[in-house]
Amino acid sequence: MKSLIPTVCSGLCLAMLATAQYNSKRTEAWSPEKQAESFTLAEGFVIELVASEEHGIINPIDLTFDDAGRLWTQTAAMYPMDPSKKVKPEEVELIRKSPEHAKQNPEVKEIIDYYMLEKRGTDKILILEDPTKPADKPLHVWADGLALPQSVYPYKDGCYVAHGSEFYLLRDTDGDGKQDTVEHEMSGFGFNDTHTMAHSIVRTPGGWLN
Repeated sequence: MKSLIPTVCSGLCLAMLATAQYNSKRTEAWSPEKQAESFTLAEGFVIELVASEEHGIINPIDLTFDDAGRLWTQTAAMYPMDPSKKVKPEEVELIRKSPEHAKQNPEVKEIIDYYMLEKRGTDKILILEDPTKPADKPLHVWADGLALPQSVYPYKDGCYVAHGSEFYLLRDTDGDGKQDTVEHEMSGFGFNDTHTMAHSIVRTPGGWLN
């Protein structure tokens, strides 16, 4: 019978090496300016700060541009929202449909309510009008009351949003620069783990959103 000691030792050594090599030695957050100075750039490249937390950007997941060249992004201040720590994936639908299951799992029901827009979240969709120069004021709040919008895709007078279990088209129908209607497009996406939710909306060659 072969000894497991060499295998265990090898695993420990690799773990220690990874820890020493990849863990940051910093004990406090850097300012955006200091962070920019830490980048190592190839010859001929520059890095410029356009916007940061002081302009309202918190945990951005997605960046995209509309036809006018404006930069759209979102916040993820409510991260994380993980039912996986409380219930199994197959139980989520029961909690959604059954008042009795919802009563037994109020924390998961609250997450469902956030994604269904039955409860207002604290996250937002933001627009930077001119991304070619540094922001001099907080970014424009185009939509709020959301919960971890993972991806946004500008479209005509609004944008599509991957929002947990749901897929919405948010629109600005009166042209005042702020979302005022919600169209529910699709439902049923998994959201048991925040890191594996539907995101990165792209337009395919056939015109479909994927």
